Amino acid sequence: MRSFVISSVVVVMMLSGYLDLAPGSSVRATAAPIWTKPEEYVLAQVRRGEPADLEDHFPPTKFKGESRTLSGKFLKELLTNPPRSASGRSYGVRINGALIQDSKPIDLHDQTVQCSVTLTRCRFDAEINFDQCSFERGLNFERCEFNRPVDFQHARIAYDFSCLGSIFNAEPSDHEPEAEFIGANVGGNFLITGATFNEPVNFTQMKIGGDLEARKDDNTGQITTFGNKVDFNEMNVTGNAFFGGCTFRSDVDFTDSVVTNLFLTAANFDGEVKLIRMRMDTGFLDTESMPGPVKLDGMTFQSLSPLSWRQLKSLTKSSNCDAVFYSDLETLFRKHGFTDQANDVYIAERDKEREEINKWSFWGPPKWLFSFLQFWLIGYGRHLEWLLIWSLVFIGIGCGVFWKKDWMDPKKPEDKDKDYNCLWYSLDLFLPILRLGDADTWTPKDTRRVAVQYKRLHIIVGSLFVPIGLAAWTGIIK
Repeated sequence: MRSFVISSVVVVMMLSGYLDLAPGSSVRATAAPIWTKPEEYVLAQVRRGEPADLEDHFPPTKFKGESRTLSGKFLKELLTNPPRSASGRSYGVRINGALIQDSKPIDLHDQTVQCSVTLTRCRFDAEINFDQCSFERGLNFERCEFNRPVDFQHARIAYDFSCLGSIFNAEPSDHEPEAEFIGANVGGNFLITGATFNEPVNFTQMKIGGDLEARKDDNTGQITTFGNKVDFNEMNVTGNAFFGGCTFRSDVDFTDSVVTNLFLTAANFDGEVKLIRMRMDTGFLDTESMPGPVKLDGMTFQSLSPLSWRQLKSLTKSSNCDAVFYSDLETLFRKHGFTDQANDVYIAERDKEREEINKWSFWGPPKWLFSFLQFWLIGYGRHLEWLLIWSLVFIGIGCGVFWKKDWMDPKKPEDKDKDYNCLWYSLDLFLPILRLGDADTWTPKDTRRVAVQYKRLHIIVGSLFVPIGLAAWTGIIK
């Protein structure tokens, strides 16, 4: 009897193993995961190639909010191994109105998602880790809400990456309440128009093959808002970067980033703005407000808007600009024929250099004084016509030095009764080439040694100031 029982157990075990391993067997060694009704609905819709609208299929009037809940485990399985239709074709994943909750992170680290993914009006109460994940098609999180940290570091999205109208709002109690996009590579456009980032966000070293759009949404009127610090360091945008109407409520850093054209039209900046070593073809800096400090050191460009030094001057007053910025801006104005504005830019650069001179060093005071005199005399060489104005000053000084006839001696005894006029005498000494006769008739008394020495200086200054000033005024020299 005992041997019969043992033999029966062995036979049952062998049959069990055969059924588990036999091809086409309906019995599996491991049980298939048990999904909830919303998850089964999503699977069925994806299999049919149709969007899964949980808001429509499970309306709040008939079902509680939990009826639209998807687990993080389900979402990971769905994205990495999506169901196919009867023909074997994958139509992608399209879900609307899901509540995605999980105590564990949705971890797709170093995974590959081969289908297109579109999640709209979904709420994420689970942490997202898509670090180094590869999306072979597009990725769309339109009007979603992220209440936990999100990590897209070094993720690769082959086509467009969209977060239109989404809200990133990690709880302050989290370990790192920050949205991370460091090193992410987007083959198409990166669309965050109308999005709100209430947490710090980092786009450092992000590569975008198309445009970066973070402007105001013209359809809904929703403004792209960065409520905390945002970093675009070393970001590379092949296309244009649109921030028109965008609001930055804290510091923003574009250091070493590269874009084709930068649009900041009507943007609002409440904190510090760093455009250090940023490279662009054209920068549209017609901002709504930029009251905080602005750092433009090393920023290079081919063109800027507004093309007006009067408007750009207010921007540079609160900024740290270096010689490269001023040089590029001066070249830009000259290229467009705005010589006067180009000269004003050069003068502003030299004024800033004088402000940075260390007055307490040994050579500080002489350097500062020399720069000061250069500005007031000739506008650092860009306004040589000012020499004509200073010529009038020297002629007036000459009138004071040679004021009275009693202070003068005639060069010839027979001329002592001739009329004397200090203005004509000072003018005759100062003007080169022209001779009015007064300088040939009168000379300061030998006892007035200061006047005798000043006479030589008066002649030398006039010989330099008048021809140079006239040549600059008439345009012979520029």
